[in-house]
Amino acid sequence: MDINIHKEIFELEPSTLISLYSIDLSNKTGSNDFYRFHGGENGYRQSIVFDGNTYQYYPIRAEGFIYDESKPPRPKITFDNTDSFMSLKLKYFDNFLGYRFTRLRTFVKFLDGSNFPNNRNPHSTDTSSFPEEEYIFNKKVTENSSVVEFELSSPLDLEYSNVPAR
Repeated sequence: MDINIHKEIFELEPSTLISLYSIDLSNKTGSNDFYRFHGGENGYRQSIVFDGNTYQYYPIRAEGFIYDESKPPRPKITFDNTDSFMSLKLKYFDNFLGYRFTRLRTFVKFLDGSNFPNNRNPHSTDTSSFPEEEYIFNKKVTENSSVVEFELSSPLDLEYSNVPAR
């Protein structure tokens, strides 16, 4: 883990923690395309730029990222679907099944300068973050006019994956 993240964690008043998410769309497009977004936690409802990448605001609920000693986490991601945006994406991207999902967490202090007045971050010039957490869309749990919910799994914990024998 980055030393700047360690320092910020142990501050008396650390800055706000932000979770940023991305879906790797290269399964379908064949190029290096990503859908990047954040859930608007802590009242942030605009786009956020981190490490040169723009993350759009999209209402989601992400839970279940806690690691257990006996098994890897199987997080659930619930997307707002009241405008049918996610349903349209699912039709084109095969319900995202098998697509890579990444969660990246950082502090507001480490966001790009373009998020601040005068395009200058008054706190830091670093773009530090916690290590990326990578998951795979394992199955679609629910899809209706209100929400779309997915279960994610570790890349090593897929239901139908085969590990070569030695």
